[in-house]
Amino acid sequence: MKKTSEIMQEANFPGKQRKEFVEIYLRRHFWALLVPCLVLGLAAFLLGALGYYWWGTLRFELSYVQNETLFFLFYILILLIFHLCFVKILNYILAIKIITNSRIINLRATALLRRESEMAELSKIQDFSVIQNGISKRLLNFGTIIMHDASGQKIFSFTKIPKPHKKLNAISHIYKKALTRQGTTL
Repeated sequence: MKKTSEIMQEANFPGKQRKEFVEIYLRRHFWALLVPCLVLGLAAFLLGALGYYWWGTLRFELSYVQNETLFFLFYILILLIFHLCFVKILNYILAIKIITNSRIINLRATALLRRESEMAELSKIQDFSVIQNGISKRLLNFGTIIMHDASGQKIFSFTKIPKPHKKLNAISHIYKKALTRQGTTL
């Protein structure tokens, strides 16, 4: 039976190079998915309640065609809201950040079959920082990890990452290992 670390090292992803293995996978905090889905769910509930109220009070005053049309419109709006929630879930699942022994890769695929990838060599990164603005980010322990190059320009910005300080320490450790393997000093 293989350990989780061995399985991660053997993982494949688009653009993987020879002798490259995965050190860390990063995903956004579940809060990034929960809030939009709760808002969309609340909108669907309110829309359903409004439709039920209108149907209960107006169904005897409207014709059959008007009743059916109103019911159909509310049905379509609620389906659209649930579809948007489903797309949010797929986009959450398909967005992943990969830290390998030599590169940092940001892969984003969307529910509409679009794929984006950004890559940077670990040796090009000079500085790391974490930003946690707001009470909710501090209480739920998520934030933004920012990586800069030697000129101070932002290379990557990973938003809504859970336990950002712990992940930053792990990335820093991988960075130091990559530099010592290349014979470069900090």
